[in-house]
Amino acid sequence: MSDQFNVEEDLEKSKQESILLIEDDKDLVYVYKDAFETLSSNSNIEACLDGEKALATVNSKKFDLIVLDRELPNIDGIDLLKKMRTEGCVNKNTPVIYASGYHFDSKDLELLDNIYILKKPFEMNSLLYYSKVAMISKAS
Repeated sequence: MSDQFNVEEDLEKSKQESILLIEDDKDLVYVYKDAFETLSSNSNIEACLDGEKALATVNSKKFDLIVLDRELPNIDGIDLLKKMRTEGCVNKNTPVIYASGYHFDSKDLELLDNIYILKKPFEMNSLLYYSKVAMISKAS
């Protein structure tokens, strides 16, 4: 018996409903979307290219998973996450994958509930793995 995860099988089992990609690099958005769509045909994937649009989007709809970049137009990813959490539109049960080339500062530790940090650049398998882990953790 293998200790490895079968990412494709586990993503299908987790029945993801919706994923929000908050990333200002359009090329990366397409790469992320392709990776998620390849693994799970039942995912609804939305993308926001800036923080203000992301805030409006999470205020109008619940997401099962959020992939968040740090450097965004209009509002920094950390400030956006703080705002989403304090305004209640994204609670601590919603997993967030924080994908950035920047360091996560220790002063932001209060945000670490249900946060998975991926340092850019990373392999798509890492994104998919942490997505699976986040969704399984949310379901349990």
